[in-house]
Amino acid sequence: MKPRFPRSRGKKRNSSRDAERRHKTIEGNGGSHSRNNSKEDHHVKKPIPIGHRKINHSMVNHHGETSSVSAKALRRDDIMGSTTSIPSTSIISAYSDTSLTDYDTESSIKPKSSSNSHFRTRYWAKRTNNPTEEITFRPEFLLTSLEHTLSQKGLNLQGFLNIFRAVMEMFTPLGPVFSFVVAEMKEKIDVLDGLRQSEARRHYETVEGMVKYETELRLVEGNNESGVKMQQRLQRSLPFITELLTNIDSVDPNDYLYQFVRDAYYRTLAGYHSWIIRKTITIALRALPKRQDFETNITKSDPERLETWRKMAPTLQRLMNRVHAIGEDIYAKYNVPQIP
Repeated sequence: MKPRFPRSRGKKRNSSRDAERRHKTIEGNGGSHSRNNSKEDHHVKKPIPIGHRKINHSMVNHHGETSSVSAKALRRDDIMGSTTSIPSTSIISAYSDTSLTDYDTESSIKPKSSSNSHFRTRYWAKRTNNPTEEITFRPEFLLTSLEHTLSQKGLNLQGFLNIFRAVMEMFTPLGPVFSFVVAEMKEKIDVLDGLRQSEARRHYETVEGMVKYETELRLVEGNNESGVKMQQRLQRSLPFITELLTNIDSVDPNDYLYQFVRDAYYRTLAGYHSWIIRKTITIALRALPKRQDFETNITKSDPERLETWRKMAPTLQRLMNRVHAIGEDIYAKYNVPQIP
């Protein structure tokens, strides 16, 4: 038997051939280049399409400035036609493809998507032609919406939805603390708006008309997107919102709002939530600011707006309590059970 010797691996096995190949390459390039120069010429790479780059490359942007950007950024900039970064997706992206109607009699809505950094300024509505206008709480819009709701027997549904659009203006400046509340309200408003624009829209002009229509056809049972379910879940938050709007003066301006809002929550909404949701909300409320900071945020440091809110507080409380009471009477009239 022939003795077996371990094979040499890799370049060691072909080292002589590699040396010959390198020698021929040097001669083919003129023979006078050094090994280092020939290596550089031999390994010149062809341009790689933007979509296939896997490493960082020094690029000249459209301003004539040289910068180093990653392949991911290159692909992104190639698509967007800009070297600016794309905002990260947030909960606010849910509002980008939604059409809200009848928001305000004086202006129209053009929903906006937004990054986290612009959450408090441009996240779901554009009330004027100025795209940089910050969303601020307008107590006069809330008052008008309440009056509109009560102007029709059985509660005008359009006005009812506008109440919560006004409330969303109040919660938006609080940022992520109340983002879950805004998201829940927005989802229910969208469902009800869709029903108001459906083929059965004549049944969705008032809350009572909607309740009568859906209960007679048994559309409430087992239907998670029933208009009655959506409206009832909005309605049950009215006492909580009323306390926040009208009793906040009981808190010292330098005190944090955590205890006040927590107590209001447990008096009104906690009974409808599971233990885990209650605990989650309680933890989230710890991020609430002081009362004076809260008022500054929602009024944008406008003393006249703050004074208007304080003067309207008793009227807002009375009308919101009335809307809630009429809604409860409608449920009792048509034997609508409390939906969890």
